[in-house]
Amino acid sequence: TFVLAAPYIFIDYPAFRSNLDYEGSLAVGKLPVFYTRQFIDATPVLFQIEKILPYVLGPCLLVFGVLGFFLIVFKHLGWWRKHQTFDSSEVDIRRKVLFLTAIAFLFLFISNAFLFAKWTRFIAPTFPFFAIFAVYFLEKIKNRARLSFFLTIVLLLSTILWTTAFFSIYTNPDIRITASDWLRSYAKEGSTFLVEGGNTIDIPLGGNFQRISLDFYSLEQDSFTRDRIADALYSSDYFLVQSRRVF
Repeated sequence: TFVLAAPYIFIDYPAFRSNLDYEGSLAVGKLPVFYTRQFIDATPVLFQIEKILPYVLGPCLLVFGVLGFFLIVFKHLGWWRKHQTFDSSEVDIRRKVLFLTAIAFLFLFISNAFLFAKWTRFIAPTFPFFAIFAVYFLEKIKNRARLSFFLTIVLLLSTILWTTAFFSIYTNPDIRITASDWLRSYAKEGSTFLVEGGNTIDIPLGGNFQRISLDFYSLEQDSFTRDRIADALYSSDYFLVQSRRVF
């Protein structure tokens, strides 16, 4: 399945290995680049809890998930030490599955949280665990019927609203298309645009315009690049800042 899903890893293994080494060096901080400076002095775990998880999960799912995780750990840690032999009872199997789920979560989360680069995608595989932990927390308080019902409604409504708000991003035109349409109506035909390369696609898309696309990533290290950018600024009518990465 792996070969079928990613055949180019084996067709061009040297390129794959080169990319892997490059990205790995960025992740652990061995290769300093300007766009990882945001992670200098960032505190592992605290950074993810403050900067990532509230936005990708929503505050309610995050709080309920964290409470459920600690409930699993505290309720099952002592039990695990006393019951290391396999018991086929449904309760025992359920406890082991829950505890192993928490262990799997920790392996995925900690191994990535302590990397120098702390991009959201690094901990993306841990997001579904919070739903499991949140449901476990709600189950543990089900004997308090009113509180359990109230918190379940709060979690469902907040998650639905958060998901809907996030999904609404994709109901609007891509910002690059919107920007290109505006540029075509605003700029004179034949105008020259200086744009930052490396943003997947350069705008404006279409229209009778000239584009000068330069690599701003090496701006600080390469004097030749700085000279080219300076020349391009003189010869261009507009300079487009497409993202905040270089900015």
